[in-house]
Amino acid sequence: MDAVKAIKKMELEHETDLIRLQLEEARVITADRQHAREQHKDHWMPPALTMILALMVGLMCAETPSRGSEAMSKETIIKLDVEDQKLEFGVGVKDFNDYQNECMSGQTGMVDASHNFLVRTVSKETGTALQGFLKDYPGAAIDICGAVISKYRKPLKITVGK
Repeated sequence: MDAVKAIKKMELEHETDLIRLQLEEARVITADRQHAREQHKDHWMPPALTMILALMVGLMCAETPSRGSEAMSKETIIKLDVEDQKLEFGVGVKDFNDYQNECMSGQTGMVDASHNFLVRTVSKETGTALQGFLKDYPGAAIDICGAVISKYRKPLKITVGK
């Protein structure tokens, strides 16, 4: 029993010594940092880095030039004949990206994403005809959307390097 008590006492003493050493180490590190701040308080680099970072963040948050926003709003007109009826869609990059994001999010199914895309992009003149197809033909949303997307997308040749 006395041996166990002696070991416990030694453990507590060593633990106390370790805590004291950790506190001393923290005090030395804090003093070193404070000394470095005092020695280099007038150095030119911290303000220069701050200005450069502020400029970079400002440029990243700046509004894109009008030329870029024109490209984003440019629509491609796609005309389809479905069951001898004309349908017309105006598809832009944002419409396409929204459709892709809806499909990938998992919050809506493929049918809902296709339906939403078609309703967003159909012309006013052909909207009634589209609504008829969506109502009367099961699967029409996916079929028509697939045709619109395949007309909208430009072929892209991709080769994986060796």
